[in-house]
Amino acid sequence: MPMPAVPEAHGPWEVQEREFFSSKGNIIVIHPGSKYLRIGRVSDLKPYAMLQAVARLRSPDAQRHEDTLLVPDVRVTKHLLSEVEDCCIEICSLLQSCIQSNGGHRGLTPYTKIASMNRSSQQQPESIDKSNLSYVRTVDPNQAVVGDKVVYLEPRDAYNIHFPFRRGELNVHPGVGGSLTSVINDVEIIWCYAIEKLLRIPKAELGVYKAVLVIPDIYNRQHLKELTNLLLVRLGFASCFLVQDHVCATAGSGVPTACVIDIGDQKTSVSCVDECVSIKQSRMKMEYGGSDITQAFFWLLRRAAFPVKPCKPSDPVDAMILTQLKEDYCHLNMDISGIRDVSVTVDRPESMCRRYRFKLADECIIAPLGLFFPSLFSLTERHCETKGQPRYQHQAEDPHDMLYIRETGRRGKKEAEAGEDMAEEEEVGGDMDDFASGSDFQSDILLALDAAVLQSIERASETLSEEVVRKLYTNILVVGGSAKIEGFSTWLQNRIALKIPIEHRGEPIEVMTRVKDQDSENTVWKGAALFACMDAANELWIKPKEWKRYSVKILRERAPFVW
Repeated sequence: MPMPAVPEAHGPWEVQEREFFSSKGNIIVIHPGSKYLRIGRVSDLKPYAMLQAVARLRSPDAQRHEDTLLVPDVRVTKHLLSEVEDCCIEICSLLQSCIQSNGGHRGLTPYTKIASMNRSSQQQPESIDKSNLSYVRTVDPNQAVVGDKVVYLEPRDAYNIHFPFRRGELNVHPGVGGSLTSVINDVEIIWCYAIEKLLRIPKAELGVYKAVLVIPDIYNRQHLKELTNLLLVRLGFASCFLVQDHVCATAGSGVPTACVIDIGDQKTSVSCVDECVSIKQSRMKMEYGGSDITQAFFWLLRRAAFPVKPCKPSDPVDAMILTQLKEDYCHLNMDISGIRDVSVTVDRPESMCRRYRFKLADECIIAPLGLFFPSLFSLTERHCETKGQPRYQHQAEDPHDMLYIRETGRRGKKEAEAGEDMAEEEEVGGDMDDFASGSDFQSDILLALDAAVLQSIERASETLSEEVVRKLYTNILVVGGSAKIEGFSTWLQNRIALKIPIEHRGEPIEVMTRVKDQDSENTVWKGAALFACMDAANELWIKPKEWKRYSVKILRERAPFVW
């Protein structure tokens, strides 16, 4: 699809856009992530962001379920501890060989030295003032607590806490509230809350609004069906369409052809996009992200005698403190080395704010290097290592469903030939089973980010021209909240340059993390807003009457991706 004509620049990007999007205020862009929901009108300069969570009081005899803000850690066995420590040794060895901008080798500080210094200099924390935060309390079991308030629930009350998205997809699980129906109900409550409280739009007025839903490049068809039904039937939007996040990333950055990396809170996805088309075989998802970096950083902090005790990553307040600590101090800047004096402010509701001072060194750089040495993320829980787009997902109500066509074709052939080709039929049936349940790529190995990028481009090269492949190697677009680590782009560029195929060496590799001076967290959302304003988008809108009549069949015709 052609990119829309945007007025020529006469100032900052935000100023340019205002007039271009001002007439599109009835379009709402919804970008759900594993941790945050980003939502706003197309005419907004940037989206609102809120924690995508819901909590309800449970009765004393009810089953308990509490999703955590950070991905859960795992029980550290002797074997696992040895694996993680070996990974840290490998990273430290590499850091010692790195050259700084002044030409010297980067120094390395043993963690035992940092731990000894922190233990010997531990002092009472500095009391600042009484916290302005207060706990959230509710006595009505039918009243849900939604969004950021979930962090500050009264710990003495019994709540079931649900994050309806985990690792980049709907959080369907066998526990309490884990059915697909329950998860969609939670999504509806959260989205309604965001629309009414943040956008100030009553649910009853959604019939005059359109919705653009950003979906992951690697998607589940059944989940997309339920989310589309939520938008058009349960919420009552006038129309909607779905668009993939990596396609939005290229639209938002103005780079039509790129290898896109999206580093979110709980997953990292890679795919190649050419002219608003995501190349199916290039799509890969690794189940690690910013939350895994935070958990790894906390493990390194404890090893260095972290003074804040107690500190539990499973506690939402502590999880927010650790996340802020990671964002303040973690980096990939080779020029920063040696011992640093750092501090963290612990602000818990209805207690004194306290500031802890301590020392750190290489812990700040080892944790984010887990993106390139993913054995470090063995400390966190996951269900799959690396996977690609499923080859096929059966939709019984779709008359063009490939399984339906093949099966009816087989029955007709069987009746016509009276069993003549039974052996061939058995072979076709076996292939179909593999086709229906398999995926283009799945591995028990957790791929490093640089390896995933090279594999993605290599897989895309099977169907693309040499010129497009060259563009993919030289245009690497990084988006997502966890892409803002200082020095990340330089590190990724150097890692890829070392491993790129010989025939493509010598080409300048550009790793783009902050295009048009916009926050990488919002690039995808902004791209979806831009996509909604394209002339070609006029043919994509699905109306409630069409959806009720044709259901998923219409997605085959209207979706801007291969259904």
